[in-house]
Amino acid sequence: MLFEEEYEEAWAEYEWRWQNDSNTQSKYKFKEPAWNGESLSGKTLLVHAEQGFGDVIQFARFLSMIEKHGFHLILACHSALIELLSQLKCVDQVVDLNREFNGIQIPFDYQAPLLSLPRILGVDGTNIPNAPYLSAESSTLDGDSSLFKIGFAWAGRPRHESDPHRNRSCPLFGFEALLNISSTQFYSLQTGQILDELANFDEFGSIFDLEPQINSFYDTARLISGLDLIITVETALAHLAGAMGKPVLILLATCADWRWQSKAENIDNNLWYQSARLFRQLSPGEWSDPLHDVETHIRDLIL
Repeated sequence: MLFEEEYEEAWAEYEWRWQNDSNTQSKYKFKEPAWNGESLSGKTLLVHAEQGFGDVIQFARFLSMIEKHGFHLILACHSALIELLSQLKCVDQVVDLNREFNGIQIPFDYQAPLLSLPRILGVDGTNIPNAPYLSAESSTLDGDSSLFKIGFAWAGRPRHESDPHRNRSCPLFGFEALLNISSTQFYSLQTGQILDELANFDEFGSIFDLEPQINSFYDTARLISGLDLIITVETALAHLAGAMGKPVLILLATCADWRWQSKAENIDNNLWYQSARLFRQLSPGEWSDPLHDVETHIRDLIL
């Protein structure tokens, strides 16, 4: 139903995720009651993050839909996201999800999982906030400032359940044609062990590796602010760039997640991010088609 954008029913059905025994990273037990939309006047609401970084960035938009009248709003999230999400003006306090739930408690009256907010707030296909809602001061980038600056990432987390078949990763050599586009400079935003691929691929050092400057998602946001365009597979980087309103080209497998919609033709009409364009595989495991379309798109941009 999420694929079909039948949101009213889908958000209700989405609550079945709590019956998944493998969903251990998101299950917390509270003595405080769950919030279901009742008045928060004079109260404190704790919204706790769940699932992956991309999910948290995507669903953080709904915090602004909670009517802010005389209550205190606390967001508990992963430590790597604290500085980034502290930029949200609708949130009074951002705390470390792991620390707060391991002995250091803060007082609150109600609690709600972040990904349950659409159900609680009655979100449907007509009222999803999709204006940019995150920002960061730009970092200074090396290279020729006159060139069109493109940041990219080619791989998702290896432990992600969809990545054993490289649904969220594409071969780095597939970007070779893009690197030959004149008047462009490429910057790698890739992190993790798979970054070793870059050293073998970029023997002439034509790609600026930004990984040494990245210690948190706010660091990544600062780098994104200084770039003209982002290209990425389905990772948290796609959500971050979209949430900032930065033009982002998202490379998708044929079996991409529901949030990127089920219709291949919806390449520039994503409900979630105004600045995103989607480039989907035509055949499972074959990245040449979307990468060719990305190349054409970039050439059109810089003409």
